Parts: sequence; C-alpha cells; structure tokens
Amino acid sequence: MRITELHLSTQDLHAQRLFYTRTLGLPLLTETSASFTIQAGATRLLFQRTEQEGIRYHFAFSTPSNKLAHAKKWLLTRTSPILLLSSDGQDEFYGESWNVSNLYFYDAAGNILEFIAHHDMPDSSPDEFDEHSVLYISEIGLAVDDVLAQVAEFKDRFGLEPYRGELSDTFTAVGDISGLFIVVKIGRFWFPTETGAAPVAPVEVTIEGAEQQQYHASPYPYEIDVVAKTSRS
Repeated sequence: MRITELHLSTQDLHAQRLFYTRTLGLPLLTETSASFTIQAGATRLLFQRTEQEGIRYHFAFSTPSNKLAHAKKWLLTRTSPILLLSSDGQDEFYGESWNVSNLYFYDAAGNILEFIAHHDMPDSSPDEFDEHSVLYISEIGLAVDDVLAQVAEFKDRFGLEPYRGELSDTFTAVGDISGLFIVVKIGRFWFPTETGAAPVAPVEVTIEGAEQQQYHASPYPYEIDVVAKTSRS
C-alpha cells in the first residue's frame, strides 16, 4: 500500500508552513490563503486551515533503511525540533517484530512525526541524508472507538491485513511495509509520549490499490481514495 497524498488540518497554517518548508526543507508545491502543499518524497502532504481545536496527528516519514542515524544527526542540526524521549530517556528505538529503527519529534502544531527505517526494505542509500532523502509518508494514525471492527472493515473493503499478523484491540497496523494505517483506540497515547492521546481528527488520504474507489470511515472524518496502482508498484 502506498500513500500518495495526505490531507490534514491545522489551526496555525503559517507556523506549519514554516516548519515543513524551512525547518524540514521540504519543497513547497502550492499555497493559498487556506492551505499549502509540500512534497515529502513520493507523497504530497497538504495542510488546510481549520478552526477546530484539539487536532493532533501521528504520521511517519520513511527513510532509507541504512540512514536513520544520519537522519537523526541531520534533524538535530535544524533549529527545531527536539527529539521525543521515552520514559527511560531513549530518543531512538528499535522494533524487533517489524525490524525497524525510528525516532519521533513534534511539528509546529504538536503533531507527532516519525522517521522510520525498515531494515527489510532494499532501499539503502550511499548518499548523505537531507530533505531529499525522505522517501514517502508510510504511516497515518486513525483513532476509532472499536479497533477490531475498523480493522475488519479495512480488510473487507481494501483487502488490507494486520501488518505481520499483529492484532490488538488498542493498536493494529494494517497494510504492508510500504504503507500502513495505524488504527488505535481513541485516547491511546502515541509512543513514546505519555501525554499524546490520540483524538479523532480529519484525514483525507489517497492510496494505491487494485481498483479505484472512495470510502468514508463513518462516523469518523476519515476519507480514503483509492487510485489504480502505477507501473512502479
């Protein structure tokens, strides 16, 4: 599953634009008084202005499999952000079951962003890490009341399975190594924080799939568009 486009909301459009284009250095594609779009590797990321309060997201940028340490070093040279720490003071993590390394940081609106390196992907790079090294957005978090029911609906609608067979009623990732919906119980804390409880927040996402379709995850503000796979997929 590839996430080709992701639309999110923010109360502070200006601060977010500065963060993504200056702090992270991602290319600005379009800008209006109500939205802006940047390019994050193969994914277009759009933020649109909202008056809704309490909006928080979690999403992940994939890096080359051998570049997380370089990504960390690069990130720490920026004026912000500060890496998020776990309760035992770690700022870099390894997940054995997924064979991934990752780190986390906030954007200007308090969304929890992640750099993740999947060591099972054949995408290592000899180059130095910079903003052009971001490969794509590979995860977006979706908070729901009933995780298992939503996971079952994703399987029925899109054929998406729990990633690596890991199924939980509070946290289940569905999709594959290239793209995942992180389905969590509303109010569950996003790792590594103990304060970043997952709320319901508007998400529009475009993914590649077998056939074109549109889906609304009622009663939530989650819109999923499926477009036909490209030849590279």
